[in-house]
Amino acid sequence: MAKGARKPKAKPDPYPPGWEPFVAAINANLDEDVPRLMFADWLQENGDEARAEFIRIQCELYRVHPNWENRALHERYFSDRHRALYERQNRLRSENFNRWVGSLPEWTRSTTWAFRRGFCHFFAASALQWLAEGEHIRRQTATEQLARSSTNPRTKTPWGALFGSAATTGLKELLLPDLDSEGAKLLAGSAVLCSLRELSVGKLGKWRIDAEAARQLVSSPRLAGLRALRVTSNYVGDAVASALVNAHVVELDALELVCAGISSASFQSLLPAPVVRRLRCLNVQAGALGDSDVAALAASPLAGLEELNLRYTGLTAKAAHSLASWPGLRGVRVLHLAGTRLGEAGVRELLASNHLTAVDELELPERDIGRRAQREIEALPEFARIRYATFAS
Repeated sequence: MAKGARKPKAKPDPYPPGWEPFVAAINANLDEDVPRLMFADWLQENGDEARAEFIRIQCELYRVHPNWENRALHERYFSDRHRALYERQNRLRSENFNRWVGSLPEWTRSTTWAFRRGFCHFFAASALQWLAEGEHIRRQTATEQLARSSTNPRTKTPWGALFGSAATTGLKELLLPDLDSEGAKLLAGSAVLCSLRELSVGKLGKWRIDAEAARQLVSSPRLAGLRALRVTSNYVGDAVASALVNAHVVELDALELVCAGISSASFQSLLPAPVVRRLRCLNVQAGALGDSDVAALAASPLAGLEELNLRYTGLTAKAAHSLASWPGLRGVRVLHLAGTRLGEAGVRELLASNHLTAVDELELPERDIGRRAQREIEALPEFARIRYATFAS
């Protein structure tokens, strides 16, 4: 080392000595709480009581609801004890954050605030960053989710290396906003898919995946365990829908085809397919859909929807009538209808529905409804009882 040069600071150990087999066991069983709780006991015995308590609290809150971090869910799912635990884990994280993430690369700091069941679980990285340091990160923490962050569009992404890396294999969630056709085809044959529960591809305004590549990816037999699929833009909605009808995916919890160009025929062919029979979330925002499609939805086997997004589709008051008459509406908690043409009469009929009992987030269309009519509707008791009800363009 040159005279006068500063010796680089050694990165602190993330846990007491001897932690490696415990984190390896957690990574080998990401869905299980038992390895995490065994590690918590060991941490407490070895002097790291704060991390032990943090792991136990987050495991308990996750059992209450997988999205327990969302405060909007607390009133519905949290007891006073759970609210106290939520505040306690926030304090523990704030007090110990620098120590807990100190062994991770500096570039991870933008996402390491996200902890799940006691560990940093989400990282946003370029392909080159992940290939260089992903294995080190995964040895340190229970990584579940990777988002490929944007890089220079003129730089070719090494998809083959990324999907063939041990650092990527075994993850539960992948977010790939810049995935292109070449990458989609390579991913379709990759072992990375075998462990995936959630896959998100594309972003608004980007058209990088062609229909054949989308079809190959969704048809992959390696996707059998997938639970959530999100496709944004790319206009491959019809290819995705046709592939799902005969896909190896056993059962989806969430399907989002946002600005993906799904047609009425493809939407209706998908509704009776076994793969969507237990959907909890359906998002077809900006699809080429109309009143007949909502009627088909109301007549379909889908009875467990909790979130339904029909924004910017061609719906009119006829669709409002179909929704209002649909018994399946009883389970829907989140309903987005901005950009449709339900009209004042349609909105009033929907609000008066005997089935609109569980909704706590309702987005209604401003379109074709004057401000005076909006104020009158907002004064209705049916509107006022909904926690988050609003008109949107």
